[in-house]
Amino acid sequence: MDIVSDIAIDPPENPLDTNDDLKRELAFYKVAEEAVNVGKQHFKSTNMKFTRPMDFFAEMVKSDEQMAKIKDRLIFESKKMQAFEQRKANKEQIGREKEKRDAKLKMKAREKRDNLDKVDEWKKDAANNRGSLNDNDDKDRMDKFGINRKRDRADKKFGFGGKTGKFKKTDKKSMNDMSSFNPRGNFSAGMKSSKKAGGNAGAGSGKRQGKRARDSQRSRG
Repeated sequence: MDIVSDIAIDPPENPLDTNDDLKRELAFYKVAEEAVNVGKQHFKSTNMKFTRPMDFFAEMVKSDEQMAKIKDRLIFESKKMQAFEQRKANKEQIGREKEKRDAKLKMKAREKRDNLDKVDEWKKDAANNRGSLNDNDDKDRMDKFGINRKRDRADKKFGFGGKTGKFKKTDKKSMNDMSSFNPRGNFSAGMKSSKKAGGNAGAGSGKRQGKRARDSQRSRG
């Protein structure tokens, strides 16, 4: 059975440019599509089956080895695209983290600068208000915060200072007293006198002389 389409490939009103591959292939596609539609209508009118059964397995045009290669190639391309997307996402994530870190550092620097400005203002205010406090201000603070009872008991028991009167103090009289001053130095004079005393004590003692001293005395005698 031959089924022919009525569509002209090269109609006179719209001539086909045979050198244009895209238009030529499109014309072939339209003719084939029209022929299929005509054939379907003819088969339906004659109650002829033209569809493939659901359990029909047609032989593949390409071999299993070729299809396995195609499958491996598709898997490789898919993994390649996933790796590219992952690298792109990681790069964007690093960029966002860097922006967050820079923003955080800028915020800390701004807070530090603001705190320093506040400290400078506080110093200026303290310098301007220094000396303006009086007894009334102290009284107001005492009325506000109350008396430290622990400190008050310690002051009553021990007083307001440490031990007094038991440490050596220099006064005008002790500074002008030169009676105990020795211009030669007490330490060196004492050492010389002790050496002399020790030498005399050694000479007058009954300690035996050394062998070399005894030999020299015998040689002189």
